[in-house]
Amino acid sequence: MAEQIKVKVDPNPIQRNKHDVAMELLNLHLKFERPKKVSDLETIYTKYYALAIYCESSDVVKLQNLLSDSLKDKAGRLKEVDLSELTF
Repeated sequence: MAEQIKVKVDPNPIQRNKHDVAMELLNLHLKFERPKKVSDLETIYTKYYALAIYCESSDVVKLQNLLSDSLKDKAGRLKEVDLSELTF
């Protein structure tokens, strides 16, 4: 009689690097607006890549302070949680 072996595998969270984030933002951008020239596309990608670098090197509180008050109100949870206490 054969034994059944069950292996429990926990899914790994998706890891994204700066390039992946920039490409996802670029794809989202392209759904709403198509650049007329290749150089425009390069500029848009470069801006999103720079944003990804900035976000990676900034702390959570600094990023939270970039949000407008109206956006914080819409999100609601940002005002309820002290993000400075979070550790990653």
